[in-house]
Amino acid sequence: MRILDRYVAKQLLPVWIWCIIIFVFVTVLIDLFGHLEEILRYHIPPQIIWHYYLNFTPLVFVQASPLALLLSTAFITTRLVRYQELLAMHVGGMSLLRAGMPFLFVGWLVSVLIFAVNERLVPQTSAVYERLRYETFRETQPDRVFENVATLDRANRLYHARLLNPAHRELEDLTILEHDARNRPTQSLYAPRAIFTQHGWLLLNGRISHLSPRGTLVGNPIPFVERLIPYPVTIESFRQPIMEPETLRFRELRELIRRLRKHGIKNVRRYAVELAAKVTLPL
Repeated sequence: MRILDRYVAKQLLPVWIWCIIIFVFVTVLIDLFGHLEEILRYHIPPQIIWHYYLNFTPLVFVQASPLALLLSTAFITTRLVRYQELLAMHVGGMSLLRAGMPFLFVGWLVSVLIFAVNERLVPQTSAVYERLRYETFRETQPDRVFENVATLDRANRLYHARLLNPAHRELEDLTILEHDARNRPTQSLYAPRAIFTQHGWLLLNGRISHLSPRGTLVGNPIPFVERLIPYPVTIESFRQPIMEPETLRFRELRELIRRLRKHGIKNVRRYAVELAAKVTLPL
């Protein structure tokens, strides 16, 4: 790297860091004032508030970094033009494209940093942040209907429903995919409607299909009118932050989409959008 490249990069990085600090501070401050009523109403301890915003910061960093880099680049470019440093580079035989290489290099470094933070740090902190947001600030909405929800249990079962109605404790278009210890499909269960009761899940007008290790159908599906099964998941399991697309890593989210599509679940737009965002946002 030439002296001029280092000169421009050393000016750009501190300004970007200051922009990030300002963005994070302003975002946290606005969010704090937005939750001030809940903090006073529920007497939330300061350590919980600190823990909440500590886990909120990585998400803000990832979302604000591109805009912060854009503003810092515009600021440094304007300063180079004002003091005729860019003109001096051009007179010295450096093209404008070559003069912009330090900006591209710093942008590439920031992209790698954003992707690393979004992949390694954000999934864990977002899970904690979402849990505190629902539990501490009471932001649960029992009357809201959620689309495309999924969860897993310890028996390696994957649950996916098109709609979740917490108020009625019901699921629509529930698909349950069972796998063996080697993660090979063994059985698929579908029910247009599933109701959660104190004795387990009541599945209505569904069918059970046996699958080969390759995921192909073995024999004919077995229909049923009603079936009560005590699955180890509840309505709240589908609203756990750990299964939110934002809390899954790129590889985990891609594997979830692959497994859902492999077994005929095509409505995975919510997960596909988040998967694309994990790549496009850093770029």
